[in-house]
Amino acid sequence: MASHYRKSNAVGGKVLSDFASAFNECWFCGGRWPLEIHHIARGCHRAAGRMIEANLIRICSNCHDTVASMGIAAQLALKKICDPKNYDRVAVNRLRGRADEAVTEAEVDAKIAILK
Repeated sequence: MASHYRKSNAVGGKVLSDFASAFNECWFCGGRWPLEIHHIARGCHRAAGRMIEANLIRICSNCHDTVASMGIAAQLALKKICDPKNYDRVAVNRLRGRADEAVTEAEVDAKIAILK
């Protein structure tokens, strides 16, 4: 059991490390230090989405609380703007234990219009 945990932890660490390396600035303010990774699906859903790139946002420590309080549609809008390759609204809805259309594409697009 312990070796399985170490192996999955190492894989997860690589996913997070690779994601962090791919983005060198805060998606919200453009700052460069100190950078963190925010998980869109939080609380009891965070563990399941810890290694899923659709669930990750790159932000600085100054913006972390602001982004976390913005709501899921706005967080998904940041994801769609800054990391379109890994944007997957339906996957995030499912990670959160919600219906595929719990947060709709129209809601995300409306937030994009505000964020730009």
